[in-house]
Amino acid sequence: MKTALIIFLCLLSFTGFSQLVKGAKAVGGGITYSKTTQPGYLGDGEDSESSFEFIPSIGYFVSDGILVGINLGFSSGKTDSFGSETKSSGFAAGPFARYYKQTSNENFAVYGQFSFLYGSGKETDSNDQETKTSAMDIALSPGLVYFLNEHWAIELGFRGIGYYSSDPDKDVDDNTVKTFDVGLNSFLPASLGFRFHF
Repeated sequence: MKTALIIFLCLLSFTGFSQLVKGAKAVGGGITYSKTTQPGYLGDGEDSESSFEFIPSIGYFVSDGILVGINLGFSSGKTDSFGSETKSSGFAAGPFARYYKQTSNENFAVYGQFSFLYGSGKETDSNDQETKTSAMDIALSPGLVYFLNEHWAIELGFRGIGYYSSDPDKDVDDNTVKTFDVGLNSFLPASLGFRFHF
């Protein structure tokens, strides 16, 4: 039993970082689901809000330690409030470029990533009135990577520096919301995910 455990730990810790070389590929992504409920207005029923997001990503190492690729995003949501229901859906896509730097520990690496994402969507209320929306996100984000083995890695990414712009109704002028944020003062917001290298 001890021998099997030692062999397993040795295999787990040996990566050789062949996954960060020119010509290698990597796929990753994330899935998020959330639901919030609260008592309705004046205690009448229950208000709720739910959302689902699926964000796949694929990249190619154009040189050692430099990964370029594309992020996609699919989202849907529903809000029940004051006796009316609003449904939303959206799609986003955009390129990213990431630079990996290996640390003295072969299993750990740090990275810096630049990404651009543009998306559009729609909201439909209980009267079947449709509102078109759009959003854009530009970010420069640092992160940490731990390689479990030759193919799998766990990633912890941070927002870093970002610019976000959203238009809640494309048919209305001068209603765009813009946000610029900088900071790593806490682990939130942070994203935890997996990436498969091959």
